[in-house]
Amino acid sequence: MSPRLLRQFDARVWSVFGLDQRGCGRSLPAGECRHNTTQDLIDDIERLRQLLGIDRWLVCGGSWGATLALAYVAQQPQRVSALLLRNVFLASRQEATALFAAPGAAAPFVQHEAWCALQDVWDGYAAQSGSASSAANEPAARLALSHALLQHGAGDWPQQLALAWARWEAALEGAAWRAPATP
Repeated sequence: MSPRLLRQFDARVWSVFGLDQRGCGRSLPAGECRHNTTQDLIDDIERLRQLLGIDRWLVCGGSWGATLALAYVAQQPQRVSALLLRNVFLASRQEATALFAAPGAAAPFVQHEAWCALQDVWDGYAAQSGSASSAANEPAARLALSHALLQHGAGDWPQQLALAWARWEAALEGAAWRAPATP
């Protein structure tokens, strides 16, 4: 839950409660992927609503969080008064392929730098684990390598991937949406 995201709301009007999804942000353990299914995350959102004693609320999300918000409202429509979604990621084959595809030559430097860091994690894990090095060229192979790394990666590989992925997604989001500068 980034403070930057809180700027979307006027604190004089809204009570804002943020939730870092399992394994993300300040959630502990960082980068954890076990017991981290879509249903687990939906259940976490509902537990937060109940804990706060809120009958109905506006649910906000971006990227995967927007997908999660849609899944939540599908299960709990009576608990949602409105949705505020940005950068919606519906996890279609086309979107997933685009997300795992290298940025084009015209990509801003910050995107290129973030992509290279993510590529370094994939390449390093592939080399250590003896996986095929085709992750450098194929989005489907990158997705498979990420899944294998998160399920079976030892040491700090899962955390490295989580951090590199967070930076990659932030770079993509930053290219699409620029927060106003703070004085």
